[in-house]
Amino acid sequence: MPRLSHLLWPLFFVSTAAAHAQDQEAAPTPDSEVVAPSESPLDPQASDESSADEAEDVGSSTLARASKKSAVEAFVDYSFYSSRTQSFNPLALGIRGYWFHTPVLKYGFSLASEQFVFNSDRVATVSVTGDSTFRDVDLKGTAIRYAAHAQYFVSDTVHTDFSLFGTNGKTEKKDDLKGQNYSRSGLTIALGNQWSWDRYSFRWDWLTLTYNFNFDIGSENVLDRHPSNQLGGMFIVSGLAFGAEF
Repeated sequence: MPRLSHLLWPLFFVSTAAAHAQDQEAAPTPDSEVVAPSESPLDPQASDESSADEAEDVGSSTLARASKKSAVEAFVDYSFYSSRTQSFNPLALGIRGYWFHTPVLKYGFSLASEQFVFNSDRVATVSVTGDSTFRDVDLKGTAIRYAAHAQYFVSDTVHTDFSLFGTNGKTEKKDDLKGQNYSRSGLTIALGNQWSWDRYSFRWDWLTLTYNFNFDIGSENVLDRHPSNQLGGMFIVSGLAFGAEF
């Protein structure tokens, strides 16, 4: 009769071999790689960095204007018109008010006090020979200027401002010349920069073009006699403004 140990020995050998095979499968091979979990697309840090990049692309002045509804500015501007025998220099000090339609577009009105000097060579006497004597006349005066504005930002700070304006005033009495009524109206296009911060803004208009619809001093229509005065000039420094935005 065979011994019991002779019968159990094959079973022990088979079970040992099976256990060794399972250990071989569970152990990592030298060529195996550990795969890290993929980065979540909803990573908060990645979202914050993306938002910061977008804010930088928009621009700080545009962001400052994004939540604003209105703005008020105190301004000063200077213009110069000239022809062969005449020149005209108006200087305006005033205030502008705007309402934001979008962060890059706003509408408004302005009211200003205008001081001007009008220089003209006028005929003083005519001799029997037909010769004329000219006298150089400088007329000073004051007026009220009012205008409607539309301002559009083509980039973060570069802007263009379109305005329709009108002025009414009077020249001062000088020597034998009486005070005369003065009126002018026209269209102005200004190019410049405006920087905005949390509450304040600064504006510099470095190029201004003006087209005068009418330009009357007393009974004289300046544009009829000197059409070149119908066009305004170009200026490096033509307007400065400091304001607050709300």
